[in-house]
Amino acid sequence: MKYTCPFCMGLHDERMMRCTINNVTNNVPKAFVEDVIRGVPVIPIFTIGSSSHGKTCYLSSIFWNLYHGNIHKVWPGFTFDGLNRGTLENIRKNYVDLLQSNKLPAKNPVKFPEPIIVRFPGMPNRYHGLRNVFFYNPITQRDVIFVFYDVSGDVFLQEEDILRYLPILNRTNSLIFLISLPLLDLQVNETHEKNSVVTEMHSLLQVVTLALESNRVQMKRKKLILSFIWADEMWGHENKYGPLAEKITRGLPTISEMPDYFRDLTSQSKDIERYLSEKYGIFYNLCKQFGALSCVSVSALGQKPNSDGTINNITPYHIMDPILLAMKYEKYL
Repeated sequence: MKYTCPFCMGLHDERMMRCTINNVTNNVPKAFVEDVIRGVPVIPIFTIGSSSHGKTCYLSSIFWNLYHGNIHKVWPGFTFDGLNRGTLENIRKNYVDLLQSNKLPAKNPVKFPEPIIVRFPGMPNRYHGLRNVFFYNPITQRDVIFVFYDVSGDVFLQEEDILRYLPILNRTNSLIFLISLPLLDLQVNETHEKNSVVTEMHSLLQVVTLALESNRVQMKRKKLILSFIWADEMWGHENKYGPLAEKITRGLPTISEMPDYFRDLTSQSKDIERYLSEKYGIFYNLCKQFGALSCVSVSALGQKPNSDGTINNITPYHIMDPILLAMKYEKYL
């Protein structure tokens, strides 16, 4: 049997446990191959975000939440395993421990890092082994493998890097695009150039769309999960941020709450889309070039860091929304 390699996205024979890319040999975890062969679904999580918009902090918050959040209470039996060498050590050292020490993680380097391969036993999903009909199945708790790709937004400015990651982009149905309106407001106010928030938003996303189009990646086959990061800095500023200014109290859904949860997300997304269409129309129209669009509001920390870069109390806000939407687009929820 064959499996899709998480490093190159090519089809490998199950006996092939190594993948060489750019003269670097990666060992494909044996547990990963065995799980795929026995039918465990694999969901790639491809996050994109320009420098300083908080992408690595967002991923750090997700991993921090696995250890310190209430996921195991909402989904009884849920846990997680690192499948590639040093995964858990990497997660703790570069993501979790820094937040736990009330420090911000360093931003990701431009180069593409090794993917983080994590298995989530007890993850809600519909997949029961029949790919052509599984979306009719009831949601139960089963093993799911997530492959996280922590990508610097700057790689899309370099043709060599784009070509290197093209196989992953081709095989990834959902792109999580993180953008911070408060940061763009700050940058526009501090610069002496005649730019605006809408031009900056459009430029950030167009770097990605041009990279996709120039390499014949069909945008209509991709789903865009537009995630407005730094939600806590938009709360209460309705005149500036419209529906993004509202702090919505919505916990992580249980299995029985999933239908209502996704209805709420759809309603919120439509409100945000109307706001974008009216205030940032040219950017919104670019977003609509994708096959599907969902808009969410998230906060990795739940508060603004102190001036010295430290954090008082971590209270993540809706950080699992983009992940669950990616699962829904893959028809696993």
